[in-house]
Amino acid sequence: MYTKNAKLLVNYFILILLLPLFLLSCTAANAPVQNENTRYSNVQDIHSSDIAVNASPTSSNDDQISKISNDDSSNAVLNSQKVDIKFFEIKGIYDYTWPSIYQNTIAFANHPKEKQKDQAVYLVDINNNIEKIIYTSRENIDDVKVSGSRIYWIEGDAPEEWRIMTYNIVSEEIVKVKDSKNKNYTLVPRINNYGNKLFWLEGYRDEKQNLRHAIFFYDSDLNKIEQLAEVNYVDNPYQILIPRSNYICFADKVGGNWVIRIIDIKSREETTIDCASMPIRPVCDGNMVIWTEGDLGDNFYLYDVAKKEKEILDHRVNYADIIENCVVYSKGHQLYKYYKVMNKCICLTEQLKNSNRDLTMWFSCYKNNIVIIDPGLEPGNSKLTLVTDNNTY
Repeated sequence: MYTKNAKLLVNYFILILLLPLFLLSCTAANAPVQNENTRYSNVQDIHSSDIAVNASPTSSNDDQISKISNDDSSNAVLNSQKVDIKFFEIKGIYDYTWPSIYQNTIAFANHPKEKQKDQAVYLVDINNNIEKIIYTSRENIDDVKVSGSRIYWIEGDAPEEWRIMTYNIVSEEIVKVKDSKNKNYTLVPRINNYGNKLFWLEGYRDEKQNLRHAIFFYDSDLNKIEQLAEVNYVDNPYQILIPRSNYICFADKVGGNWVIRIIDIKSREETTIDCASMPIRPVCDGNMVIWTEGDLGDNFYLYDVAKKEKEILDHRVNYADIIENCVVYSKGHQLYKYYKVMNKCICLTEQLKNSNRDLTMWFSCYKNNIVIIDPGLEPGNSKLTLVTDNNTY
């Protein structure tokens, strides 16, 4: 009798324990089935080297400025994100200057390990890996730029002694554009180009020995130098101007307030954008303006010229450029690209995050190609790195 009652009691407790599990399974069976591919419903041909979307701008109450959302759960992965990365190792080069790219040509100068050795200006054909030295000098060479038919660079050993040089790719003629001899110039300028026009910020002393700054440009087709604008305030005389399309912009103070001055190079018409603090490295292509602003460049802004609206794209950005209605920028040793037409941003170098690559912040763009330096883990192991965005959005 005792055994029979014990068995009944055990069965009763087992039934009590199983009842919640039975009810839970019934509820799950009747629940609607969620498509596990909902977030990736647009994905096709996803591979390990493909990059997921990091973020997209969302609305914000911060002065009506859009901001990037750190929560990417609402963002769909873009279709077939394909990025090729290629490394160029050139024998005998210890280090590279900031490279430039146009069509299939990369231009740069080497930094030799021994100071007594010559520096050289190199051209590299990215299609067939052919390298060519077009010029050598015992003096320092920097800011090598390439355009359709011209190579530009600046040369000189002393800060107040410099020469701007140009090389004609077709005729192989080397011409001195400008030098500092017999002039009251200050410091070596930084040069940058758009097409066959070369731009730089130049410091000089006027007749009363007052320090002044002005932006000049050289038209190599006309072999002519013109002054484009006087600059009221210069925080960094080595700042880099970034001309795009027929526009150039720069930070300045007007009436004691920080502004971005935008100049149409053809018409010389000028517009301004008000800023709360000093804008850093602004770029304008006529359709949009980008710059960093705030302590340590906290906020990275994009301004839509037609809509007269600005948004925050990211934070703590190192360097940025505009290419074919897209914004390319470096941050934390990675390259990112914001597609304005798609309102989406991707990391172009995602596949290198777990490698021994250490990309620098400086880069140059031409269409879908971006060239950047990988300094390597040890001195003398620098490599030219070519990032090709094959996405078609």
